[in-house]
Amino acid sequence: MINRIIEEINVCLNNNCLLVALNMALTLPDICGKAEYPKIEKNGVRYYKWYNKYILKYEKTKITPNNFYLNGKIVWSLRNNTLHQATFNFDNDKIKFEDYELLFQDPNRAVLIGDYSISEICEEGQKNSKVVKKFLSISVLDLIYKICHYAKIYYENNKEKFDFLNNKIVTINKRTRDLLKIKDDLSYENCLPLEQSKTKSKWHIIFLKKGVNNE
Repeated sequence: MINRIIEEINVCLNNNCLLVALNMALTLPDICGKAEYPKIEKNGVRYYKWYNKYILKYEKTKITPNNFYLNGKIVWSLRNNTLHQATFNFDNDKIKFEDYELLFQDPNRAVLIGDYSISEICEEGQKNSKVVKKFLSISVLDLIYKICHYAKIYYENNKEKFDFLNNKIVTINKRTRDLLKIKDDLSYENCLPLEQSKTKSKWHIIFLKKGVNNE
């Protein structure tokens, strides 16, 4: 199911459905966190522990502006605000910047230039003094690709931990199956296949060239 979710995210990206792609990508650490930490009851704790262990540790090998890194708690706050309120905001006590923006770009045209950038904006303060504010710009596409990339690697290396994904997803209801004595494979992926040319990220190679770890 993890691979299918990622394929559907890529279909969304290739058709400029970026909001849906972001929503789904932000659920992947939820699923992987449940697999990695089944005895931890709090969703948030599982989420940011998994994110920090499997994504943040590779992030910290790169040089970033002001040594800033998106950690699990920051991404968790984005996940909550996005999924529950559609506000696409970070909690102010998590982001630690005066202002920020989420940069959405057309995957078919834009150039993936970086995870995030930080700029300093000078504003007039009291008595003609200057106030410097730090402004954060985050590439949504980079965040989506990053989460999908590491979630896929984690799943491929830990499939035995995903037994809880006993999905009750069917394409023909039980009454009809019994009536017609259908014994065929009716799995979601098998019965509703995706066009393979649309399930591949057009930026996948570019993303890997940026030095993303494949372990």
